[in-house]
Amino acid sequence: MIEDKFLLCSICNNEFLFSASEQAEKGFEKEHSICPVCRTIGEKQTTEAIRPVNDRQTYCRSCLMRRSR
Repeated sequence: MIEDKFLLCSICNNEFLFSASEQAEKGFEKEHSICPVCRTIGEKQTTEAIRPVNDRQTYCRSCLMRRSR
């Protein structure tokens, strides 16, 4: 029987609910290790990877802007 579970986020260490309905609805076999807030932040921070050219460093947009100042 699937039951609600309270888990600790591996990023922020906050407790979050992993509901029985979410487990059943999405067919999760493993428990989440990251809370919904951190998952949302992580999705927003992803970017397309660019291969380095001639072994030069590659930076995300915000790091590149900081270096350019």
